[in-house]
Amino acid sequence: MEKTNRMFNLLSDDTKKECVELSYLDYDEFRTEEFAKKNYIEMEKTGCWCYVFSPYLAIPTINEMGEDDLEAIPGVVGEWTDDEDSYTILLKPVQNDENSNYKYNIKIFRYSNLSEGLCDLKDVEAKFISSAYNSQCMISIIDQEVRDKLNSIRENLSSAVEEAINMY
Repeated sequence: MEKTNRMFNLLSDDTKKECVELSYLDYDEFRTEEFAKKNYIEMEKTGCWCYVFSPYLAIPTINEMGEDDLEAIPGVVGEWTDDEDSYTILLKPVQNDENSNYKYNIKIFRYSNLSEGLCDLKDVEAKFISSAYNSQCMISIIDQEVRDKLNSIRENLSSAVEEAINMY
């Protein structure tokens, strides 16, 4: 694996060769704050909220039961990855009525190239689901076609969008 990231390039050559990018994305606080600083005025004008999600890197290992496993490289999400590995999610609520499902306009960009939109979805319907198991509320995008479209851009991107909506 090759990266331009300064932290990644401090790893040994053997470790760099073994690294894999995990399929799930997690909230990248540092890149979100950087984006918000650079684009504050535009976000205020449009009413959009921004969240950046990045992958973790991991190294294949064998766990204590002798099975193949992956161990994430220590550190916060995004610390080892390049900007082009991250996704910027812009959310704009268009309906937040507690008596019905919520609707959002959603735009997706690569963090490294905000001039080229990967996806621009209008009136995406989402609903909150209450979990009796752990007393938490989660958000779920209702339309499977929307989920498929997001996941065609990047595996598990729909989950990152749901997490961003939940954070909103």
